[in-house]
Amino acid sequence: MTLDRKSSASKVRSLVLAVATCVGPPLVACGGDGAGADASGDASLDTTPDETSGVTNADAGDASGDPDADTSVEPLVLEPLTQWVDPMIGTDGPGNVIPGALVPHGFVRASPVTNSGSGAIDAYEDGDGAIYGIAHMHLEGPGGSANGYGHLVVRPDWRPLEAIRGRVPLTLDSDSAAPGEYTAVVSSDGVQATVSATATQRVGIERFAFEGGDARRVVVDLGETRGTRAGASVEWTDQGMTGVARYDVHPGVGALVGDGSTGRLAVYYAITTSPPPTGHRAWRTGESADLEGDEPLSARDLIAALEYPDDVDEIEVRVALSLIDVGSAAASLAEVETASYDDLRAMADDAWNRVLNRVRVRGGDDERKTRFYTSLYHAAMQPADGTELGGRFASAWGGEVEVFDAPGRYLSDDWCMWDTYRTSVPLRTLIEPEVARDQAWSLLHAYRQGGWLPKCPWFAAGYSRVMTGNPQVSALAEIAEIDPEGVDLPLLLEAVAHTSTADSNPFPSGLCGYLGLGTLPEYIANGFVSHECDPTQSASLTLEFAFADWAAARLEQTAEAAGVQSGWSWDPADRSASWRRHWDGSVGFMRGVNADGSWVEPFDPTSTADTNDFVEASAWVFSFFVPHDIPGLIELMGGREAFIARLDEFFDRGYFDPTNQPSFHIPYLYSHAGDWAGTARRVEETLARHYGVGRNGLPGNDDAGSTSAWLVLSELGIYPVAAGGAEYTLGVPGFDRAEVDVSRADEAPGTRWLVIERADVPTDELAGRWSLDGAELAGPTLPAARLLSGGLLAVE
Repeated sequence: MTLDRKSSASKVRSLVLAVATCVGPPLVACGGDGAGADASGDASLDTTPDETSGVTNADAGDASGDPDADTSVEPLVLEPLTQWVDPMIGTDGPGNVIPGALVPHGFVRASPVTNSGSGAIDAYEDGDGAIYGIAHMHLEGPGGSANGYGHLVVRPDWRPLEAIRGRVPLTLDSDSAAPGEYTAVVSSDGVQATVSATATQRVGIERFAFEGGDARRVVVDLGETRGTRAGASVEWTDQGMTGVARYDVHPGVGALVGDGSTGRLAVYYAITTSPPPTGHRAWRTGESADLEGDEPLSARDLIAALEYPDDVDEIEVRVALSLIDVGSAAASLAEVETASYDDLRAMADDAWNRVLNRVRVRGGDDERKTRFYTSLYHAAMQPADGTELGGRFASAWGGEVEVFDAPGRYLSDDWCMWDTYRTSVPLRTLIEPEVARDQAWSLLHAYRQGGWLPKCPWFAAGYSRVMTGNPQVSALAEIAEIDPEGVDLPLLLEAVAHTSTADSNPFPSGLCGYLGLGTLPEYIANGFVSHECDPTQSASLTLEFAFADWAAARLEQTAEAAGVQSGWSWDPADRSASWRRHWDGSVGFMRGVNADGSWVEPFDPTSTADTNDFVEASAWVFSFFVPHDIPGLIELMGGREAFIARLDEFFDRGYFDPTNQPSFHIPYLYSHAGDWAGTARRVEETLARHYGVGRNGLPGNDDAGSTSAWLVLSELGIYPVAAGGAEYTLGVPGFDRAEVDVSRADEAPGTRWLVIERADVPTDELAGRWSLDGAELAGPTLPAARLLSGGLLAVE
């Protein structure tokens, strides 16, 4: 789409809104009849009565049953919800979010780099006070991987060449952000520049306004990365430069796998500036001499500078990226060449506003709205859309880069699904079903190309092999159960069977849970993972494999209901009970088991040591990780009253960890023991104590939006305790009313709405009585299919 540079922002906004009515299903032609899957059916497939009620909510509440229910929503008028988003929340402390400019699920993220150097966890940290420039590829909220992106850094510069060659940062005087734009004031030696950045899906646009000084340069650091440099090239053009920059985004994994390709990433770029440069130079990092000549240049550590007349006050830089070739990057530049910076910024704002309007909240103060919509914003950053012009994309799951045609969007970088399957994926299936459908297709593409379902998708070659268990199985089971018509069920059954019955792992023992691509042979053979196999996480591995097996069993039921037989020779439902092998009733905890069947000694349920048999948590936390068999867990812990008492002890002693995913579901377990008030109390405590609107407003790594998604779901009052089973536990809504657009992928946005309301009393005065369209709900859970039918869900 080409826009007239003189078009007003309002004209662009109108154009975007017109396009928004046809963003629909990625696998179905826009303009169809809108008939999707029957969302009023029972998608849970498991109508086992809940222990607390003796009945099921699967069929509760006819969506057309209450003529007085106020579910009216104005779907055609977008409210200005980006005003409630502060991208700086989570930039201080462990959140590791990126404050820069991007569009929803955008590939290019024009975001600042303040923390430079290989191995740094993230590129930006509030309070660093120094800035290296604007990078154009980022992960959102990464944790302990200490590797990643931060590629293609661009900055204004006016200093002597000695400072530039030495990679001395500029001073960051101040910065701020809004959806689709990042702004900073940078300075050095009494000269300053204002940096403004916006982005489209494939292009970053920066505007540098200089004040003072007698030199003007745009510096392009092709070697900046969270990983390691692997070489770059530059070819000069009349308006800028083109070339390729190569990186190893996770050298540790690549070295352990030893295939020479895992983690390698080639990023092609095309850069133009306005006005055009009048000169250029390039050098290797750490060297004082320029590389000679105007011919294409190549070096391992390459930095380039574009030069301009001294009287230039403003320079606009456009950076297009491609994983295919320079021509594809140049085509992305051409697509927006007649659109102004302000036009593109307005388009980015509109794109975000369109996503945010899928959930509209009423009531609550300004801080609560800011916290909510910022979290929704974070959750819609990942996965990233790697589709390029013409519907092509590049991937290298088999080690070699190949180019493919996508039926919809090719989505990746959902790093890591051990985090995102619990919150982000269920939220996506609820309010971004077209994204969930594309994500399922993209994961299956990885299986087709490389032979495995990825646990942590990225754009680099090979498989990242980050984290443990089979979270991708749970994520795909969730998507398929909600949208079986949007998934290739035969291929998915094949891929899940392979993932669940085979493995590829360079560590057969000692650290067997790391770097695997499937399911450990020991678990398959013995029904548990021993301490000898992996002392760092053996018990948690069994629990996670068992949960993924349960999700696989749900997937098998979904397929059979659609007339597709699995033909599996293994029984995932039977294997899902393997968690019981780690329950030690004599101490009342899950614990590690030796290969000979004896308990691992010594045992400390509070330990988070590296050899405690639980990954990133203690036995206290993982003893509550049986989300697929909560009645069984309650029974082993002594019944409802004992279970509630155990939960109280867990929270009151401070064992609950809101910063890490294994704890996320635990506040909602009270409801499954018949104590809804306990869930309400613990959720509100967590929101009040650990989430805020300051730059340190996230309790832990955002991990591709998963921590933010926890807040969104919790504020809506619905939470997927057994994520992978398309079912929600009823919590406590944070707002008087929330209007959730639950239109399906085959429907236009605004086709159907779920309205969630709470009585206008303090939480401790709520009785916890839930109803759906006037019909009272008896149990603590509700199948996603009923939520997706729309209607009025209320608590009093």
